[in-house]
Amino acid sequence: MKVPFNVDAYTARLIGRENVSKLDGAILELVKNAYDADANTCILYFEESTSSVYLIDNGTGMTEQVINENWMTIGYSSKKSNYKLPSGRIQTEAKGIGRFALDRISDKCTMLSKTVSSSIRMECKLGRF
Repeated sequence: MKVPFNVDAYTARLIGRENVSKLDGAILELVKNAYDADANTCILYFEESTSSVYLIDNGTGMTEQVINENWMTIGYSSKKSNYKLPSGRIQTEAKGIGRFALDRISDKCTMLSKTVSSSIRMECKLGRF
């Protein structure tokens, strides 16, 4: 008999907080994600009046399927089998936990992602999209 492994959303929060202990480390993880998306431009902006952080890049983007099946899968990393990007750039890390840096920054986020053929907007609260 196969028994599926379940993970509570609280576990994802712990992973983010234990592996990314400070705000600057969380920002660095998100910038690395932009680098690994082959972005050559990454803008980090803090809006003081709303205490909002914006990270904008021109990387390859993600489809809804990639977000659900890859990005939101703990431990998934395309770098394990495909470490070199089409541009020749070597991707940075292969742990598959950088996305949990978001939890170090805030309890909620909005992610906008655009690929050549699609665009998506997702709202996130407490590690769940």
